[in-house]
Amino acid sequence: MSKYEELREAHTKSRAEVQKYHEDCKAFANQTIIGFKNYLEIPNGNITFLPLDEDKFKKGHSYAMVGKLKEDTYYHVRFRIYFHEHSAVDFMFLIKKCDNHFIIKAIDEDIEHKVNPDNETELTNFYEYLLQMCKEHYETGFQKWLKGEPSQFDKPGFL
Repeated sequence: MSKYEELREAHTKSRAEVQKYHEDCKAFANQTIIGFKNYLEIPNGNITFLPLDEDKFKKGHSYAMVGKLKEDTYYHVRFRIYFHEHSAVDFMFLIKKCDNHFIIKAIDEDIEHKVNPDNETELTNFYEYLLQMCKEHYETGFQKWLKGEPSQFDKPGFL
C-alpha cells in the first residue's frame, strides 16, 4: 500500500466515524424531541424544528431537523413549542455521545444530563427536568427579572 493509499484510508475512516457520530446524535435528538412532545402531550402543529441560525428563521415556514456538530464539541439542534399564535418557547439541545449514553444540555448554561437512549426512566427524568425548569421560569421569572436577579432566560415569559 502506498503512502497516499494509507492517507486516503485514514481519511475515509475518519469521515465515516464523523458521519456515524452525526447520525447517532441526530437520531438521539429526534428521539428526545419527539419523546418530550409526547411527554408534554403537545398537540400536532404546536412544535416545530428551527434553523440553527436564528436570522434564517422565516415565519410560516416549516423546517426539518437540522443539527450541527459545533466547536464546543456538542451537536446542536433547535426547536420551538407554540403556546399561542404569538407566544412560544425556543429550545436548543446540545448533545454529546459518550460510549453507550449521551450527554444533553437544554441550553448552553445548563447542567449536563447523562441519558441512555434505551432507558425510558432517564429520558422521562430529563423531560420532567425541562418541564420544571420552564414552569419555574414562567411562575417566578417575571419577579426575578424585576429584581434584576439572574435567570436561565434573558427575559420573562410575557415578552
